[in-house]
Amino acid sequence: MDDKLPTHQRAWFYALSWTLVALVFYTWQIIRMGGFQTNLATMILDAVLFFIGLILWMAFFAQFVLPVNKFENRIRIFSHLLLHMSGGHGPAILVENGKTQADELERSRRGPGWSG
Repeated sequence: MDDKLPTHQRAWFYALSWTLVALVFYTWQIIRMGGFQTNLATMILDAVLFFIGLILWMAFFAQFVLPVNKFENRIRIFSHLLLHMSGGHGPAILVENGKTQADELERSRRGPGWSG
């Protein structure tokens, strides 16, 4: 975790903020459509489909993050993407022509990085 970044610049804050905006809009729509009791089954179905879709789309797009060929490496990338969303990832440093390109902030991160 990086304690040097302000809260509003952290990945978890960005994700949480947009989630809250979406929940406010969703709640407004449910109230317009008759309230929570009337739409309880729809709300449960929406929540289940949202989380299944989120995981499936993340798994699909994770394979395009790094150039890998093996299924095991794709799984590692997907798990690292989940870590990134929670803010628990380690360093992500670009290596180009044998030289690393990262600032001191990225180098000082602790946690699992990518070595593939």
